Amino acid sequence: MLFGVFRRYIVSGYLAATAVLLLALIIVISIAMMVEDAQMLSQTDDSFAYLMEVIFLRAFTYGYQLLPIAAFLGALVFGALIAKRGELTALYVGGYSTWQIGRPIIGTALFMALFTLWAGQVSIPWATNRLVAMRGLDSAVRQQAGPSLEQWFKNGPYILHLPGVNIEEKKLIDVLVFKQDSAGEIREWFSAAALQYLPKSAGQKTWLLKDGRHFLLATDGSITAYNFAEEAIDLSVHLPDLLDSSGRPSQLTLGELEESIARRERTGRLTRYHLYEYHQRFVYPLSLLVLVLISIPLALVPDKNRSISGALGSGTIVAAWAYGITYLSRSMMSSGSISPIAASWGALLVTFFGAMLFYLFLKRFLRL
Repeated sequence: MLFGVFRRYIVSGYLAATAVLLLALIIVISIAMMVEDAQMLSQTDDSFAYLMEVIFLRAFTYGYQLLPIAAFLGALVFGALIAKRGELTALYVGGYSTWQIGRPIIGTALFMALFTLWAGQVSIPWATNRLVAMRGLDSAVRQQAGPSLEQWFKNGPYILHLPGVNIEEKKLIDVLVFKQDSAGEIREWFSAAALQYLPKSAGQKTWLLKDGRHFLLATDGSITAYNFAEEAIDLSVHLPDLLDSSGRPSQLTLGELEESIARRERTGRLTRYHLYEYHQRFVYPLSLLVLVLISIPLALVPDKNRSISGALGSGTIVAAWAYGITYLSRSMMSSGSISPIAASWGALLVTFFGAMLFYLFLKRFLRL
């Protein structure tokens, strides 16, 4: 009965520590991004509520990425707190093992991992697409779906550059369209804010360029241009066909990623960025569990002299190691040095074993 009460205390205390650290990390990152975007924000005519929604959506995506680290640091901080108060010592004296004391933390981490899995499937694609719908490509952290070559698409006489997609409104944004003549030369091109997909029932043309400029190259080399609100172009493709050439994998759900990967494989196109994003949707939740498991022997040391700053310091080293390995593996994947599967799961394994070596070092040389 007594341990049941203390179990609830551990769960609530661990959740509170994780929430405070996650909020602090999100605030720091959000402020840094606001400072970086200060010039853009100062020139916008958007309302305060509109800008707050943009900041909230961006903070939501940061929270998804930072939750594994916050859960790891939260365990270390909460362990240091109950050690300083003597509560941890009392539990050990009462005959409870590290595993028994750590189970409520692990159970809570499992719940957070399941939430992260759900967020990666539902909330993060929604938040990313909402950001693109509200402010275009500049609103979100830029992560190209692949090399710039992957953002080009050819259909009939048209050559299209498609850097971004607004899935909610079924349109591509910031597009360039070049049109070849019968000799294969480009003497006509378009620059438009959006390329809108229309149902077939809306007319013979299925695509509309919106809010752009139409350029014409004359035989004498002179260029004329005019603005337009709408301009129809005849593309024999549907929206899913162009999604593979535009936007970012993070805008897609798991099902959409699977379909995109399958289409790309059938057409011999690059799949590594989409495969990496697909595996990361599972690696992120698992990394949260792995980091919390690593934290248990570090957090549950019954030493009253432990400090919160010391716990944060050791945790920050492991966190920096984890993010450094993730960044390195992604860079190697981008260059084609390793496969997307090796980049995703290999980074997790290297983080785990590196953290375990760090723990053994602390235990042997610092007597933890």
